[in-house]
Amino acid sequence: SSTHRVTMIEWKKSKNENDVCTTYTISSVSNDLSFSELEVLRIAACLGSFDETLWRSCTFLLEEHLEAVVERNVMKCVNGVYNFSRTAFEQDIYQSIPLAEKRKLHLTLGRSLVENLSQDELERHFYTVLLQFRCGLEAITSQSERSAIAVLCLQATRVAVAASDFEAACDYSDFGIMLLSAPNHWKEEYDLSLALYNDAAEVFHLSANYKRVDELITAVMENAQSYQDTLRVRSTRVNSLSSTNRLTEALDEGLDTLRHLGVRISPKARMRHVSIEFLRTRRLLRGKTNEAVLRMPLMVDADKIAAMQMLNLLFPVAYRIDRVLFTLINLRLVRLTLQYGLSAISTVGFAAYSVMLVTLYRDKEEGFRYSQLALDLLDKFDAREYISRTYFFVYAEAYTFKYEIRHLCPYLQKACELGLQSGDVQYALYNSTLLEFGYMLFSGASTVEAVEEKMREYYKTAIRFKQDTALATIRPCLKFLGILMGKDNVPILTAFREDLNLANAAKDEFASWAIHFFQLLLAFIFNEYDTAADEANALEHYMKLHLHPGFSGVLTSFCLSRLTEARRKRGLARRRLLSSVKTNMKRLKNFSECVPENCLHKLHFVQAELAIVNGDNDLAKRKYESTFTLASEVDLPWMRALASERFGIFLQDQGDEPGAICKFRKAYTAYHEWGATAKAHQLERRVPTILVRDSTEHATVSTQPDTIGSDD
Repeated sequence: SSTHRVTMIEWKKSKNENDVCTTYTISSVSNDLSFSELEVLRIAACLGSFDETLWRSCTFLLEEHLEAVVERNVMKCVNGVYNFSRTAFEQDIYQSIPLAEKRKLHLTLGRSLVENLSQDELERHFYTVLLQFRCGLEAITSQSERSAIAVLCLQATRVAVAASDFEAACDYSDFGIMLLSAPNHWKEEYDLSLALYNDAAEVFHLSANYKRVDELITAVMENAQSYQDTLRVRSTRVNSLSSTNRLTEALDEGLDTLRHLGVRISPKARMRHVSIEFLRTRRLLRGKTNEAVLRMPLMVDADKIAAMQMLNLLFPVAYRIDRVLFTLINLRLVRLTLQYGLSAISTVGFAAYSVMLVTLYRDKEEGFRYSQLALDLLDKFDAREYISRTYFFVYAEAYTFKYEIRHLCPYLQKACELGLQSGDVQYALYNSTLLEFGYMLFSGASTVEAVEEKMREYYKTAIRFKQDTALATIRPCLKFLGILMGKDNVPILTAFREDLNLANAAKDEFASWAIHFFQLLLAFIFNEYDTAADEANALEHYMKLHLHPGFSGVLTSFCLSRLTEARRKRGLARRRLLSSVKTNMKRLKNFSECVPENCLHKLHFVQAELAIVNGDNDLAKRKYESTFTLASEVDLPWMRALASERFGIFLQDQGDEPGAICKFRKAYTAYHEWGATAKAHQLERRVPTILVRDSTEHATVSTQPDTIGSDD
């Protein structure tokens, strides 16, 4: 029988066509059945599907009686699982049992199964066992027995969560709560009530039923006997607030809980606090090899374990609203590990610590060492529930300084899949969004259409699990792709206005930063250079963040916009723009030295545009050509397209019309290859001669009006 199902069903009338068409029911053969065979059918109707293990554990009847009804074709056995051969037979038998007798039979079967099944067998058949007790609930007269069944529900909930069957887990936990002695169960069965409500709040969070989560949290907060007894639901509340884009509330709740646990972190922390915390952490790590850390004792202090869990939950919150606070939280998590012992959560701490070393302190070798330590800790603890966020920091961030980004994508795909299975939906969607939109679109060979298809799947997942925080990034991604494809024919700033307002209201700096980047890149692609300059101004603050090669597209777009604006400025304004460009070019150069395939083509592109500003036209031509060559080597159509178009504009300004047309043709072809149909059509209208020679290359040309971008 199935171990888990969505709901504790009641028998319903079948709509199977075979049953509708026939008048052959069990009454047709019942006169030929022995008493034992009829009893077999009554038990089978109560059990539903079952195997020999269940049968032997719940009935004294011999298996030969079971085989007899199989031989009569009343029942069938397929791959060791017994079922009625017709739904009508099952219904007739079940409905023929008087209600009071039916309840007693279910209860008897449930008791027999609990008594005779081993623990492993019980865990495999929790659904069938608990179904018997649910159907026989009215026959239970003892509260002690109801409480014993509630304990089974608690066990079943945890088994279902481990199997990623969150809907079944919700059903089991609700059944367990229903079995508690009303209305005084918080006094008479406190420990069991607390465990059931804590588990229920967590599983309903995993199923995105936030209304039910709030009800359960309120019940615990009103009846808990100590602050420590509220820690699990406080963690669940922070998790729910974080998922539903109530970031400041989540942060306040989390920091307040940490303060009660003896871990003080100021929400107004600045970089000097980070420097102090970093020195303390480095001092504790001094002389410790990875092997020495792995041999450290386990954390046993309950308050510190709770603090570690809360720090872990605050990671995605601080990541989006305050990177300084995020870094401080990370350091505190590592320091607690070194002071009080290892826990599974330590994997996340060392993973994020490795990113900090690589990006903030530019210590790549040490950073990579702690990345490996995080992966080793995952293995040590078999910490499946932390794989998604650990992989995010290691493979999506730290290792972009070590490996070509496209080679890291399979790990992000795995992180997404395992995150969904383990219930870490938030980080599963972070990994998937970064994988498809950030890496496959700009660092891989994926087309806009292919990425849009994937992003729509993630959008549906985010809607299903009510992940409003993830949606704050996914929605703008889809709009960006729709504009490139020509699906959304609206002005760039209008398209993202609502999303930007929502991000600002939630103080979601990460979403705001992403939206400004989308607007900047679209404006630059569609030659709206004034809009691009405004968006670069909006991004100036965010460019101070410690980025990694995965965000090199942001650096490139920012520098290109600044250089385009610098060509129209003079004096101090121009020098300020060039100073900003040179600062970010140093970062691109550093990224390129680490893994040339990730960033060297982008660096050459920026160098070409800078050469134009400096009046070195020969250098500009060489850099444009090398940009195209390098982008071709790593198969990046968007970079080939944009660089070719900019090269064409440069040659056109120099009076080299034939050379410009040649570059525009390359750009046109590459835009089509990438899937940026709207941009290709805009270029076609601006430079009609690009189709004169190669008019048969793209037979399908959109006739829809394109309102994106100017033709200037």
